[in-house]
Amino acid sequence: MKQSQKSGSLSGSGSEKIVLGHEKLDVYRLARGYVAWAFEKSGKAQRTIPIPISRPIYREQTWFTEYLLKYSVNFFSGREDMAIPDVKEKFSGCMNTVTIGATSENGGTRGKTISIGGENGLPLANWESDVPNPPAFALEITNGGIDGWLPEEARHVEDVADDIGKWAAKCEEWGADAVCLKLDAAHPDDGARSGEECAGDVKKVLESCGLPLIIWGVDVAETDDSVLPKCSQAAAGENCLIGSAKEKDYRTLAASCLADGHKIVAESPSDINLAKQVNILLQDVGYPLENIVIHPTTGALGFGMIYIYSVMERARNAALNGDKLLQQPVAVYIGEQAGRVKEAKAGEDEYPQWGPREVRAPLWEAATAIGLIEAGAGLCVMRNPDAMKQAREAAERLTVTQ
Repeated sequence: MKQSQKSGSLSGSGSEKIVLGHEKLDVYRLARGYVAWAFEKSGKAQRTIPIPISRPIYREQTWFTEYLLKYSVNFFSGREDMAIPDVKEKFSGCMNTVTIGATSENGGTRGKTISIGGENGLPLANWESDVPNPPAFALEITNGGIDGWLPEEARHVEDVADDIGKWAAKCEEWGADAVCLKLDAAHPDDGARSGEECAGDVKKVLESCGLPLIIWGVDVAETDDSVLPKCSQAAAGENCLIGSAKEKDYRTLAASCLADGHKIVAESPSDINLAKQVNILLQDVGYPLENIVIHPTTGALGFGMIYIYSVMERARNAALNGDKLLQQPVAVYIGEQAGRVKEAKAGEDEYPQWGPREVRAPLWEAATAIGLIEAGAGLCVMRNPDAMKQAREAAERLTVTQ
């Protein structure tokens, strides 16, 4: 961490320029260095000043510097009773809480439920706001085979990829919070499996594991409008999350989710206004905003993530400032996107300086998840269980406790 452009010390002649990095600083050491210099210049006897230890210091936050300057002015002028300011940032809005899954007490068969959202502050900032639900992680399974998966993803599931039920049970063993069934086999170019056949796959997953279920279509309007209602009906009462509703295709899925008691994914192409528009359209057909999860589409690290990050960040700020059309928690679909990036899929023979792909590929997926969690993602759908474990551990470390 760089703290001084001159000597690396926070005390001295005062010509050094303190540079605050994104890491959490040692507040006590920063205070001691500043105060030692200030008292040395003033000629007064050094003493301890009260330091408001309640949050880390970041590049954009000047509260700590302002506090020290105000204290110095008051002390050197003879006033020593300066109150410690409340430096916690407060917002008028709050993210909705969306629960996925239904146990026997709620008429379902799931062994657990997961809740996402509910924060009344910035992502992971539980030193100044309520973060009732940590980021949740789902593992992707598919009824369309794993031919397009990276070898580092496929090796975990190659022995169960032909049995969707066993694959779902594996996800539960790996510690996933939910399982996401991707209906790839229904795509017109990949077998065009019927709605009844896909509904059978849904039932098999529900019978094989106790995790909450996410059901994801194939992004072909005609196919999704035919297949997803059948899958919704097959999982009636299980409070699944089904996606996705889009600006041009939302009525059929909204009606099915309302009838069968499911939550819905509202998808928009990386645009805040379009995200709000889809939510308005769903609300107009009677679907409650409180049951919507936003999917702003996903870009992997090195492949558009910075744009998605900024969209999510601006949406969270708007939500916290009272925009009810953006107070829905966010789900991101990471595994497939991370596998498309050259840095994750290139072989070691092509780029030996990058290291072995079996290490690099899951790290790339995990790094993408961590970045999007910092932007506000509440649910990450991943492929590699090793990447999921790394991302979960990182998110726990990033959650600063007071």
